[in-house]
Amino acid sequence: MNQIRASYVLMLLVVSVAPACSEGGDVSNGALLIDSGVILDGGQLDQSSLSAQAFDLSGPYWTPTVEQASLADRTVLDRLRQVNSAQSRQIADTIGDYKRQYVGYTVGGQQWMLVNAVCRSYWEKNESWKSAVVVMLDGGICYFRARFELATSMVYSVEVNGDA
Repeated sequence: MNQIRASYVLMLLVVSVAPACSEGGDVSNGALLIDSGVILDGGQLDQSSLSAQAFDLSGPYWTPTVEQASLADRTVLDRLRQVNSAQSRQIADTIGDYKRQYVGYTVGGQQWMLVNAVCRSYWEKNESWKSAVVVMLDGGICYFRARFELATSMVYSVEVNGDA
């Protein structure tokens, strides 16, 4: 897709992926905090069908590396800067205020990554983003997600939540 698509939604779901994680390193559940957010353990996603359904994710799930998450992050930021919309410019200009969740999934045998972003007003008040896929319905530019294909290093969609 060449433009950002608004997703109009009405409620909040937070689906547990892992019980806890610690900054700067792997823990027993596999979640890893990094500067830009958290890499969630793909093995834990099999236990969470709600997030898979909400984001249309298919298995097998896998865990991105720090390098893969960084590549996806840079590519998403480049895409945001290329899209000619006020929303994309505002997000790109304030990207440091967002924390991202990196979730690996599979489509047609190819590895894809969901980059799921929440704004500062959410992540400063809620610890759940560190261990659970945040499925926010509504909230405007405070919440966006991108789909990144690993083999091509391309972002195929960026979706920004709508306002109710």
